[in-house]
Amino acid sequence: MSFSNLKDKIKGTVFKNYLYLLMIQGANFILPLITIPYLVRTLGIHKFGIVMVAQSFAILLTIITEFGLDMSATRQVALIKTDKKKVSQYFFDVFFKDGFINYSLYNFNFFHFFYR
Repeated sequence: MSFSNLKDKIKGTVFKNYLYLLMIQGANFILPLITIPYLVRTLGIHKFGIVMVAQSFAILLTIITEFGLDMSATRQVALIKTDKKKVSQYFFDVFFKDGFINYSLYNFNFFHFFYR
């Protein structure tokens, strides 16, 4: 494989990835402009406010439960990618840590809000 051929493949891949990312970011910008006015009219201001508070709470819990595992786990798997057994072990370690954090937060929130 020649250097120029490799260069063309990389440019094509990078350009396609750029276009896909551009489309996703465009959709992330345009879809709320369409859906938010519809939801406000359909639900009413009070119920829409409740939905937004619930969404904010869910986003906060997602940030807490991820606990940085998405970035550190990706890095660690990239470092040990040649050993399939270690990758599998690390994947399940992260999976169960994340599951334990989610389970703990769910139980805390459930008992905190329903058994005051």
